[in-house]
Amino acid sequence: MDHKIDQIDKLKERLSGWANQMYSRFGHPVYLVGSALYNDFPRDTDIRIVLPDTEFEARYGPVKEWQEDTWRQNWREARQKWAKDMAKLSVDVTARLRMNIDFQVEPESHAEEHHRNKEKIRIDTIHAHVNGALDQETCDKLLRRELVALLDDKHQLTIHTPEEAKEIIKKQLEGIWEKFSLKKN
Repeated sequence: MDHKIDQIDKLKERLSGWANQMYSRFGHPVYLVGSALYNDFPRDTDIRIVLPDTEFEARYGPVKEWQEDTWRQNWREARQKWAKDMAKLSVDVTARLRMNIDFQVEPESHAEEHHRNKEKIRIDTIHAHVNGALDQETCDKLLRRELVALLDDKHQLTIHTPEEAKEIIKKQLEGIWEKFSLKKN
């Protein structure tokens, strides 16, 4: 059992920078679920975020339509939009971390109905800072990790001059501090 706990702790550490980005993007906890919690060699690593139905609908469309389309061959707009976003995010993190990630955002009503009693482990670490659970040195380390993860995403950043680089870094830092400040108050 200690072996599995160590394995999960290493996985959480490996995923935390990306999980913090997803927490910042969606504003809700990021969970490790599925076979990675109990299998030494899972086929993939399942990661989930549960959004209140209203937030899910604002991003993707009607929850009812999304749920109905689960078993349909011709998806409507909500399911198509969701599927494209999940595929993009899963491919991105799979390439970045070199591990097979199945990332999904689910509406709360669906998660309650289908996953209520299933085991999950929270892997984002921003919440610990927000709730005052981390010392300043650890917070600084997390901020540096966040910044490196943001700047390491080269396909989103095109820098032509040193001035542009400074401006991007300044904006990224302001964004990170703003997220921490807003969540803290």
